[in-house]
Amino acid sequence: MTPNTIPILYQLNNLLTRTALPPSFFAIPVGLFCFLTVFGVDALLSAGISLCGCLLVFLGRSGLEVSQDLHFFRQYYCLFSWRVGTWKQLPNIAGITLKYFSQVTPFTPTRDSWGIWNNASTRSEELVIMFSVQNSFTGIIITRFSADKEQEATQFANDVANIFDVPVKIYLPNN
Repeated sequence: MTPNTIPILYQLNNLLTRTALPPSFFAIPVGLFCFLTVFGVDALLSAGISLCGCLLVFLGRSGLEVSQDLHFFRQYYCLFSWRVGTWKQLPNIAGITLKYFSQVTPFTPTRDSWGIWNNASTRSEELVIMFSVQNSFTGIIITRFSADKEQEATQFANDVANIFDVPVKIYLPNN
C-alpha cells in the first residue's frame, strides 16, 4: 500500500459511500409506538420513545467500507462513530467501472388526480462507480455521483483503480 492509498481509502470509506438511511427505517419507531400503545404504555411516553427512535434513524448512516489490507468489505450501518456490519471476503476485482445510469419514472394518475392530461414524468440521472467482479455479470456499487459531476467521478474512479491496481472502464454517453 502506497502513502497515497490511505487518504483515498479514507475518502472511499468515510465520505463518499455514507448515505442517510432510507425512509423505510422510520417504520421501526412507528411500529414501536403502536406496540407500546397496544400494551398499555402511556401514550406520551410511547411518543417520546418513538421520537427518540426517529432521531436515531435520522442521524444513522449506511455505506460500504473496505478493509485496509483490501481483502474484505462490509456494508455497514453507522450511528455517530460506531459501525455495525459483517465483513465479507472481497471477490477478485477485475476493474473499476464508471457507468451512466438514468431512470424515467412515468406519471401515473390516481383517482384523486385531475386527469390523465398531466403526463409529466421524472428523470433521474447519475454516474455509478462500481467494482467489476471477475467472472461475474454483477458488481459491487461503491458510490454514486450526480450526472453533472463527471470530472469528479472520473478522478475518483481512477484513484480507486490505482489502489487496487486494476483498469478503469468508462461507459458514458457521448453528449
